[in-house]
Amino acid sequence: MSFWSKVIDLFLTDMETDGDDYFDFDRDLNDNFKKIDKRFEGSEIKLSGDNWEGGEAPYSQSVEVEGIKEKDNPHITLKLSEDYETAQSEMSAYSRLFKAITTEGKITFYATNPTGIELNLILKLL
Repeated sequence: MSFWSKVIDLFLTDMETDGDDYFDFDRDLNDNFKKIDKRFEGSEIKLSGDNWEGGEAPYSQSVEVEGIKEKDNPHITLKLSEDYETAQSEMSAYSRLFKAITTEGKITFYATNPTGIELNLILKLL
């Protein structure tokens, strides 16, 4: 599916008319495009270093994310600290993540081992 097909699909599935029986182009269209823009600009989430579930791999950790849906396929990147040593530790911990699954209102991360440090992630819905 192309980028614009995804935008149109999001627009049509998330379109709301603010409870009116008619569609007010200026109000409703602009409000819906604001919702789409918010989904694409990205949001920052944090993974705890010690809040992992499981006694052995795969370990899991769920994070609540407002507005995320089960059908979403987010692009997830690591936001590195400015300190060099901390950034190296974050990259090493991030490499332990191997999967993320979205459900309504949350995303669950899976790791081969607990990260041991907090990770700041940027989540963009494409």
